[in-house]
Amino acid sequence: MNQLTIRTRILASFAFILLVMALMGGVAHNRLSAIDRNVGVMKTDALPGLRYSTALLATWNELYVLSWHTLTADSEGERRRYFEQRHEARQRLDAQERDYETTIFRDEDRKRFDAYKEVRANYDRAAGIFSNPAAWAGTVAADAIMRGPLHTHWNDGIKALQAVVHDNDSTAENAAANIVGSVGLARHTIEVSLLVAALAAMVCGYLLLRALTVPMQSIVKLLSEIRGGDLRPRMALRRKDEFLAVEEGFNQMTGELTSLVARHSVPRSRSLPRSTRLPRPRASSRPPPPRPPPPRRRSARPRARSRPPRATWFAPSMKSRAQPSRRPGWPAPARWGCRAWKAPCSM
Repeated sequence: MNQLTIRTRILASFAFILLVMALMGGVAHNRLSAIDRNVGVMKTDALPGLRYSTALLATWNELYVLSWHTLTADSEGERRRYFEQRHEARQRLDAQERDYETTIFRDEDRKRFDAYKEVRANYDRAAGIFSNPAAWAGTVAADAIMRGPLHTHWNDGIKALQAVVHDNDSTAENAAANIVGSVGLARHTIEVSLLVAALAAMVCGYLLLRALTVPMQSIVKLLSEIRGGDLRPRMALRRKDEFLAVEEGFNQMTGELTSLVARHSVPRSRSLPRSTRLPRPRASSRPPPPRPPPPRRRSARPRARSRPPRATWFAPSMKSRAQPSRRPGWPAPARWGCRAWKAPCSM
């Protein structure tokens, strides 16, 4: 772990968190796709098939009931009216069969519907005698057909249509259960993925924090020791990342600084033989004597020569005036702030 650079660790942390988020997104997309498929099954297969198969079952029963009413009608007008209703029911049954065929997408559904169509064909062949109601109305043969093979084929059609209805109902229930399961699984997956992403972010952040703060604490402690005047400590971080360059540069700098300080801080007495070294003075409790004041430096300015002053512009009568007397050895008097006996004053 110490061989990885700080840049690599940061990139690896971000990559891991992004991988967890991508996994969460993939699972959520998979669940949403499953929900979409089940919704499509319910929209195009289960619910329309259930509606059309239920309508087929109702029309099939209506067709059989109208056949009985046609057979047992009291008058010719009533018999013809029932016959026309029976004809309309057959047409409606054909239209419902065509509508149901548009909702068939499964092989099992196709097999069940083919079984119903075979029963329907047998029923139509047995009911062919009722094409002319005036010929068979009230006869014993017609009654025998209604109670015999026609009733048998009608029962077979009821069973076939009930199987179709049950199949579509089961398909709708399975699709709804799959939708509920997919939603629940997607919710749990998102919650777990968020928890894993949060834990991964915390772990990666903690590792990055230690990777930066631990060597920085060692560096600060080492700098505190060096600031106290001890140049012997060396940096030993045992890292293979960017801190390795810091460690090498710091150790090289402290080594050169130690050699430079040692070179300039050696006393001169160590360069002499041991026999010529002066003994170190012992510490005394008496205060040292006061130092004499430094001698006054003489001015490098030449002493003024004794000569009569020159005439000034403001006192022409002073040329004839005698100079003031002064004691021997005294300096020449100064006039109006000018150098004595040197030059006239320039006001």
